[in-house]
Amino acid sequence: MKIFSECISCQVMVRFKDIDKICQDESCRIKMMLHILEILHDEIYNGNFIAPKIATKLFRFIKQTLKVEDPYWEEKIKSNIEGLKLYEKFKEILSNVKNSNKRIEYCVKIALLGNSIDFGVANYTSPTVESLFKEVFNINVSNIEYFYNIENKKIVYLLDNAGEVALDKLLAEELRRKGNEVIAIVKTKAFQNDVTVKEVEMLKLYESFSNVLETGTDAASIFLEELNNDTLKEIKNCNLIISKGMAHYEYVSEIEHEIKKPIIYMLKAKCKPIAKSLNVNIGDYVISVRTL
Repeated sequence: MKIFSECISCQVMVRFKDIDKICQDESCRIKMMLHILEILHDEIYNGNFIAPKIATKLFRFIKQTLKVEDPYWEEKIKSNIEGLKLYEKFKEILSNVKNSNKRIEYCVKIALLGNSIDFGVANYTSPTVESLFKEVFNINVSNIEYFYNIENKKIVYLLDNAGEVALDKLLAEELRRKGNEVIAIVKTKAFQNDVTVKEVEMLKLYESFSNVLETGTDAASIFLEELNNDTLKEIKNCNLIISKGMAHYEYVSEIEHEIKKPIIYMLKAKCKPIAKSLNVNIGDYVISVRTL
């Protein structure tokens, strides 16, 4: 997905939130924002029209210049704690659901609901994980039936935000019950509030996924030129990719012809460009299936 004009203002506003969080004085904020505008201009002028690529460049600049390794660490830990509590509540509910298709339907909806947790979209307020509990069974979304027949496959699952990942665990567990191997991909270093390898143990991802691999980088998505060899190999050898969140959609949709795999995009459309690209309304939960 190429950027829309609105994406330019979003990049500026989101990066200001980062800078405002870290910088304590106004002169620092002004100086940093001027650099952000300069980098943003150069990236687009030189032909970079992929939002996650631009966002990665800008976020790296902020981290390196202000010497902050993980600006959202505290928020991420809080989201993970709340997410794990919600995971336990949903797991108890699911233990009473005997029908296999109904269980997978609930797990897909729960995973989708988790994509509401996002600090990287301008003019969007991320809800607390706890506040999502009552919403899940009211979600209306198309293409859930595609999950009913996913069996005995090797699945690469591109994880997204902290907190959200705790809810992805339920879908991974259900897919594994159907004979699938489900490999989680997490970032090595921080990008916004996305889950990293540092949180794998806290979230007990190895209990829910067949394996957990890291990207080897802090990029917003699985930039093929940056991926470590093990992760790239699994992507090449898998039968299916499940892609969570907007950043993965924005990037992976541009490289579908390179990876040549069936892909299921799962996300909440939190802005107009994403909604327009997917032909849905802002706020809709989306399952978009791309087959070979």
